[in-house]
Amino acid sequence: MTFKEFEIKLAANGKIKEIKGQLHKFGFEQTKDVIQFDYYYDVVGQRKLYTNDERLRIRLEYTPLQELSYCQWTWKGSRPTRETDLREDHSIDIPVDQAEDLRTILEKLGYEVLVAFRKVRTRYRIAESEIEIEFDEKVTLLHEDKEIPMGSFLQVSLESELPEDISVIELEKDLMNYAKRLGFSEKDRIDTTYVEIALKKLKKEN
Repeated sequence: MTFKEFEIKLAANGKIKEIKGQLHKFGFEQTKDVIQFDYYYDVVGQRKLYTNDERLRIRLEYTPLQELSYCQWTWKGSRPTRETDLREDHSIDIPVDQAEDLRTILEKLGYEVLVAFRKVRTRYRIAESEIEIEFDEKVTLLHEDKEIPMGSFLQVSLESELPEDISVIELEKDLMNYAKRLGFSEKDRIDTTYVEIALKKLKKEN
C-alpha cells in the first residue's frame, strides 16, 4: 500500500458561484477557504525535477485576513502517463515561523523557484467520503514583477491508501461522475498541470 493522490482538473471560469450552491444541495460542506502561494522548486538552471515529472513545492496559506496560517513542504512523484494525474505524494507540515528558513535551505542546496502561483482555494468534503472538491479561483502566475492570470479551476480528488493494482480508469470514471453532476463535461477536462500551463505561458511571454 502506497499513499497516492489522484485528481482531475476542469476549467471553471464563470461557473463557480452556481456550482458552489449545488454542492450544498448534494451534502458537501466547506472545510477550507484560504489564499495559497505555491512555490515550485527545481535544480538551478537544469529543470531536472520537471523533466522527470516530479514536483518539489513549498505551499504557504494565508487566512482571508492575510495572516500566514500554514506551511507545507511536498514532493510528488511522476505520473504513470502524462494524461493521468496519479502521483505518489509525501508532505511535511512546517511551523510557519520556519517557512523562510526552509526556502533558504533549498536555495543553499542548489534549488531555485521554477514557477510560483497565487490562488484562492475553497475546499468541500462530504461526510464519510475521501472525495474532495476544490475550487482554485483567480489563479495567478507570479513571475518577476508580473502577475499573469491563468483562470479558475475545479479539482476533484481522492487521497487514500491505494493498492498498487488499483484501476486508474475506474478512479477517473468515479471522479468524473462527481464533476458531471455539477454540470461539467469531458470537454472541460484539463490534462496539463499548473506548472505545465505556467511554463507555456512564460514561453509565449518571451
